Amino acid sequence: MVVESSGGNFGDVNFTLHRLTNDWGEGTTVGALEGGFGGSPAMGDATWSSNFHNVSTWASNGGDYIATPSAVQSAGQAGDLVVWSDPYMVADVQGWVDGTLPNNGWIVLSAIEGTKQRAKKFYSSEASVNRPMIVVTADLAAAVPGIGPYGMMLIITAIGVAGVLRAGVAGRRKP
Repeated sequence: MVVESSGGNFGDVNFTLHRLTNDWGEGTTVGALEGGFGGSPAMGDATWSSNFHNVSTWASNGGDYIATPSAVQSAGQAGDLVVWSDPYMVADVQGWVDGTLPNNGWIVLSAIEGTKQRAKKFYSSEASVNRPMIVVTADLAAAVPGIGPYGMMLIITAIGVAGVLRAGVAGRRKP
């Protein structure tokens, strides 16, 4: 997962990703300056004590998550890209795809959580730029044993043609 730090220039601090065990809400509240300054929660927002504000609470304040981190990465200055990549993350995503784990996402925790009053900001999906992304790399040769280089080229070409066709159809839609 790749995110960009948007504020909180106090030096490198480790941030861990933990798989959430309960669903949570994304209500309509966005704090001032693209978040980070808080705001009054709307119905369904996730808060420190509620996974869905005015509906249900976390079992533990701050969120319900697996104690063992899925990944650890350091984040420093605003503008730094933070890349979490770990076999535990791959296992999480595979569990989500297979349906063996509920896909409630990850929570990002600071190594200094609760010890110092410092905030690190990361761009989120609500930001107009630098939104976080998950990059998935697939090994088609491993997924389809014995396919050989020509079969691989055929699959890649088919995927490329499908993408072009999809883009063409999307471009012709009426607003």
